[in-house]
Amino acid sequence: MNNFLFYVLILLAVVTGVIIVKKVTSCLFKLLVAVVVIALVVWLYSMGR
Repeated sequence: MNNFLFYVLILLAVVTGVIIVKKVTSCLFKLLVAVVVIALVVWLYSMGR
């Protein structure tokens, strides 16, 4: 159950980050941030396993 909560919180943080980035930045910067966020999520997922 603890891992489930961990992944829910990561997902919530990613969604919140995407919403903030969409409201604030330009298109190219959005793409760069999206790539960094995806890489971070993959890294966190691999650390959790």
